[in-house]
Amino acid sequence: MNRLVPHVSQLQGIGSTYSFARSTLVSTLGGCIAALSFATATGAETDVVSQGASATGVGIEEVMVTARRRSESVDRVPMSIAVVDAGSLNARGVFSPTAFNEAVPGLRVNAQIGDRNWLIPNIRGQGQTYGSRAPSVVPYLAEVPLSVLSTESFFDLENVQVLKGPQGTLFGKVTDGGAILLTPNRPREKFGGELQIKSGNYDLQGLDAVINTPIVEDKVLFRAAAQIKRRDGFTIDRATGKDYDNVHYSAFRAGLTLKLTDSLENYTLVQYQRANENGTGSIMSYYNPALPTPELLGLPAIVDENLAAGPRSTILWPDLHSERKTLFVSNTTTWKISDSLTLKNIMGYVDRKDQSSADYDGSILPLVDFRQVNMPNFWVRQYSEELQLQGSSLGGKLEWITGLYADYSHPGGTAGNERVMFFVGDVAIVHEDNSSIATFAQGSYDLSESLLDGLKFTLGARYTYEYNKSYTFQSETTPTQPPQPTYVCLIQGVSPDCVNRAASHQDAVTYNIGLDYQVTPDTLLYLVTRKGYKGGGYQVYIARPDFNHYDAETIKDVELGVKSAFNVGGMRGRVNLAGFYAKQDDIQRLSIVVDTTVTPPTPYSFIANAASATVKGIDFEASLLPFEGLRFDLRYTYTDYRYDRTAAGLAACDAVKSSTSTAGFCALNWAPGTPENQVSASLSYTLPMNPQYGEITIGVDYSYQDDLALTDESYTSSLTGNNYNGIEPAFDLINATLTWQSMFGRPLDLSVFGTNLNNTVYRTGVNNLSSNVGFASYFYGEPRMYGASLKYRFGASR
Repeated sequence: MNRLVPHVSQLQGIGSTYSFARSTLVSTLGGCIAALSFATATGAETDVVSQGASATGVGIEEVMVTARRRSESVDRVPMSIAVVDAGSLNARGVFSPTAFNEAVPGLRVNAQIGDRNWLIPNIRGQGQTYGSRAPSVVPYLAEVPLSVLSTESFFDLENVQVLKGPQGTLFGKVTDGGAILLTPNRPREKFGGELQIKSGNYDLQGLDAVINTPIVEDKVLFRAAAQIKRRDGFTIDRATGKDYDNVHYSAFRAGLTLKLTDSLENYTLVQYQRANENGTGSIMSYYNPALPTPELLGLPAIVDENLAAGPRSTILWPDLHSERKTLFVSNTTTWKISDSLTLKNIMGYVDRKDQSSADYDGSILPLVDFRQVNMPNFWVRQYSEELQLQGSSLGGKLEWITGLYADYSHPGGTAGNERVMFFVGDVAIVHEDNSSIATFAQGSYDLSESLLDGLKFTLGARYTYEYNKSYTFQSETTPTQPPQPTYVCLIQGVSPDCVNRAASHQDAVTYNIGLDYQVTPDTLLYLVTRKGYKGGGYQVYIARPDFNHYDAETIKDVELGVKSAFNVGGMRGRVNLAGFYAKQDDIQRLSIVVDTTVTPPTPYSFIANAASATVKGIDFEASLLPFEGLRFDLRYTYTDYRYDRTAAGLAACDAVKSSTSTAGFCALNWAPGTPENQVSASLSYTLPMNPQYGEITIGVDYSYQDDLALTDESYTSSLTGNNYNGIEPAFDLINATLTWQSMFGRPLDLSVFGTNLNNTVYRTGVNNLSSNVGFASYFYGEPRMYGASLKYRFGASR
């Protein structure tokens, strides 16, 4: 054990080396920014999202994906997939999943109300309603589902795969929107590694390290990686000087591969990440003059002061904080029984604990605060198990997979909400147990001999059963040992111990049916129809049976696509085009019902199966290499999402007409997180130079999106006279990089990067209470960021 502890002199040496390297970066940064500005002005760019881009962005290579639970070329998979390579993840000071908004049209990653670290992916209009149990887009790490898409997981990855459309058969958690697959780099057979440091504005400091080594040649392989990031916040508290929206996390990952025999392999991955940050800088920026509440609370003066100070300044509850810990463990055993039969088992364990406070109202007043002083607001331990059997039958004509999946989650300890709601404190302790089991099978049959050469037929189905239950204690007084009958229960109609008990269960059969036709070795046509599903749940804070439960939502889609590569006159390229059409039913949305059985009439905001919708659109991607060294990429997604305009839905557009029996969700609302048009373009150029000096690539990328709804109730909030509360106007962003690989033939890589170079001010979240309480608070995306990194490669990585 003592051999693992470095000598003090070694630590001092490492610290001196880091300080010297960081100072070198800072001194180099000034000169490189000029080149970066030139790159921006001339419109060059590095490859941001590439289906098969080389490390330098000058070639179109084959990219392998696991969208159908086996490794295959992305060009042969009959569905719309975007692949983000490792270089794109590294081409920033800090990679946040919100960067997918710029890189992957059709995917939006928005922050949850009040907390920019709780991220909600949205694909083709399918996301997660605030307060609901199940997501529409599930992230996976090493094939294990995650409850939260976390910034701290994006290091030492092979790539990130974004699967668009319902994933109703092959993946652990059935979804109606898509999946995001994070694929870590596995241990390799040769010794090597890299060390990278980053520095930039807002006092960015970053350290990435990777080491890969065989312990027993060809038998026992080990890989370890770490990422440490520090950056000051960009929203400042005028009263205390505290910087919100800062970055302060450390993440570590280790992988061990045991090649037990030529046919039997076991891979274990362990990841631990911890963040200790200052929280999200929300800003009260609007009050509704038509309501009396703002005047009574003195909100006009707060709003006026915030508007005068600008979007990077606020005054909040001074003890705001965000602490997050996650332990992730996965174990994958693969047994190749024969050349045509493979058995695979995937076990996963995730322990995530968040103690993050949020000032929802965006002011110093205790109006809507989640303070989390004594307990975490989220603490879940998840166990998952998946057994797969994959095979090839009928002389290789039929490729198939079948299996079983199960998961179970429960709290790791006491967790819930410590709130202050309009000057009154209360606590809600929530204990939730969730479980699901599923069985699935899917096969693709080659019809080349019997019908048409290159034609395949795919049929897949899955049965899922879910069970959920909770025990919620809620009281005006923070208890030390609940339940105690002396507390004032805030939920009417529950048992005398202040505990609201709820449970739900649901099951579903989902499917995938498709035809794909390999017209030529470089062109694939496909047609697929799928059914997706998102489980229902209950309102843990509402005891009324008629408001309590909500059912599962479902979606059925059709996708028609073509994937084609070409080489014309020496110009290489690729074009992918997909059109989709979907019907969505029983959509889970926040709805309003006015309870007229009490005096005064009380509005309830709760989740209901409030609407159905029609979704249609196109995904387009094109890459072109006109000549050696130059690459152009264009990506575009059009999404037309419309709620079905029923009489009840249109009536709900006037909140006065809501009743105790009708869910008040307006059919004129926009789908949240779903801009109609998203486009991104990239241009990169590798300078012609003698290889002994290395390789320099200059690049720029541009992204644009249409107006975007940030809340479920964009139309009804516009009735207050301020449409901006619910809709984020269209905006664009420009990023750029300059990379010098193998500097002077050495294993050193220098990179200069800049994000949001046009310094666009845009919002990533809104807490909109303008129509009922009378105010709204906003929080914003990152301002202009720039910096540089220096990477040293050793061993096989040289």
